[in-house]
Amino acid sequence: MIDTKLLRRRIIDLAIQGKLVKQDKKEEDASIFLRTIRDKKRNLISQLRFRNTISNTITGKIQEPSFEIPDNWNWINLEDFVLSVTDGDHQPPPQTSEGVPFLVISDVNTGSINFEKARFVSKSYYNNLPENRKAQKNDILFTVTGSYGIVIPVETETAFCFQRHIGLIKTIDEPNWLSIVLQSSYVKSYCDDVATGTAQKTVSLGFLRKLRIPIPPKSEQQRILKKINEWFSLISILESNKEELNANIKLAKKRIVELAICGKLVEHNNNDEPASQLMERIKKGFSPMIASNHLLPANWTICRLEDIVAYEQPTKYIVASTAYSDKYKTPVLTAGKTFILGYTNETSGIYTNLPTIIFDDFTTDSRYVDFPFKVKSSAMKILQVNKEVDIKYVAYFMSITRLLGDSHKRYWISTYSKVEIPIPPLNEQKRIVAKIEELFNLLDNIYKYIN
Repeated sequence: MIDTKLLRRRIIDLAIQGKLVKQDKKEEDASIFLRTIRDKKRNLISQLRFRNTISNTITGKIQEPSFEIPDNWNWINLEDFVLSVTDGDHQPPPQTSEGVPFLVISDVNTGSINFEKARFVSKSYYNNLPENRKAQKNDILFTVTGSYGIVIPVETETAFCFQRHIGLIKTIDEPNWLSIVLQSSYVKSYCDDVATGTAQKTVSLGFLRKLRIPIPPKSEQQRILKKINEWFSLISILESNKEELNANIKLAKKRIVELAICGKLVEHNNNDEPASQLMERIKKGFSPMIASNHLLPANWTICRLEDIVAYEQPTKYIVASTAYSDKYKTPVLTAGKTFILGYTNETSGIYTNLPTIIFDDFTTDSRYVDFPFKVKSSAMKILQVNKEVDIKYVAYFMSITRLLGDSHKRYWISTYSKVEIPIPPLNEQKRIVAKIEELFNLLDNIYKYIN
């Protein structure tokens, strides 16, 4: 199994420990580069209108680095490597209909800035902010509350401000190396150790400023960043191929079922009882229907779903409370993609006549179910297939047979129950189901390996 997110993190971890590229003894010590940083910082602070609005006081033990770095690297506190470490507004400013975007964590939680849903504050409010609270291109945002530790490089020149749950690291040098360090397991572990609070844990700016970061010589930084870009490009290709493969797996499953219900997936056995005799037992006087769009094997027949499927309204099985918990035992189901909405501790009104098929009366989604359950709403039919027919065969047919139309229409009684389904002999139904499950299992193993 390839976890590309974990692979990226592992590459970053190797990089910040000096294990991704070879060291060059001819390169100058990182201390020379850091001397340049100190000089630039001194000059910038004298030029800009800065004021310290956040206390630097910290309590508790600061985590020491858990790994060694090459001899010509240096450790340095984050606050000494950057211009300043602040956060956003502690008091929500008055909102306006237009002006300067004001970001909250949901606007940055993907690792990039999204202005689409941002609220606004006045330009005068923004203009009155001190310079160390104004993000500029090449600065870094770093979430410090709740979903702390999200690194957001500032790549826009658009003016914006933000809430206090987002930290601002104003950089002096190019931000790429610092951005990589902040995304490492080392920094994540540090934040986990120093975060305080209960409902929403917070990494204080004091601790963030005292974070020890490893600094290579400038030329080695550039070599490391180049190597990281090479690795990340390969991973992106892998992810692209993975998405394509996953889509193809879904298409392959659909095609397998299509072949199955056309009689093209398994061999036929002329000794099997013809499906017409099976249907005669289910429905006296059954008159075989004529296939409208394809030829079926000689001993198959066609009927409507209502000929072999009975339905039940879900009223008795609707959950009384949606206070779900993973600690409870009984799943609450929907026929859609979510399937299991949660778990309930209710003990009455549990459906146990298994196996069954649940059917969403609005979307025509369906699911085969072989365990006790409750349901969320009345927008569902619970289906029982005649014992003379393999329920899994019917479930596979329904899985690729959806109706599209008015979303407010209930489909089962009026339309879906009239859908025609090809019926093989019972023994062939069982062979078809076994073959489908064999092929699906193979595809699922491929999916697990790739993901």
